[in-house]
Amino acid sequence: MGICAKKGATELVEELASDRWSEVKDTVTYNTLMACYMKAKRQHECFSVFEEMRHAKAPPDKFTAGILLDFCVQTHPVDIQRMMSILDVLQAEGVTVNHVHYTTLIKGFVQAGLVQHAVLMLEQMRNQPTLRPDLVTYSTVVKGFAELGDVDTALGWLNKLTQEGVMLDSTFF
Repeated sequence: MGICAKKGATELVEELASDRWSEVKDTVTYNTLMACYMKAKRQHECFSVFEEMRHAKAPPDKFTAGILLDFCVQTHPVDIQRMMSILDVLQAEGVTVNHVHYTTLIKGFVQAGLVQHAVLMLEQMRNQPTLRPDLVTYSTVVKGFAELGDVDTALGWLNKLTQEGVMLDSTFF
């Protein structure tokens, strides 16, 4: 199923995940279906599968979170309300928010023009003992302030990331 999803064969994935071929759907099956729908930009179906997953009591995992949060960020405009609602639901179901999830949330806020919210999310991430923002995380915030024309704050964040030992590379510029 995973190969079919990567190749965009949504109909084949749907068939393989159907009751005809799969008596019990597990987390991987649901995640594969959601990833397929995300790739096909079929938002309604993606979130319907998540609701089906919850109803079936299949536990969401870090991949479930990544798929759903990324899909919220891909929508235009960014669906901040759904993004935060999904985050709340996933955390309530025991999913630990990781580095990729935080960076996706920060990206969503920046894309929505809510750079101060992105900063709050970055600070929340920095307060986690096991998580460290990386170049991608910081550069997203720097870009957000630069796009707003707030060069001083962008430079301040640039200084902060270098002070924390994050190494710049050519992709930053």
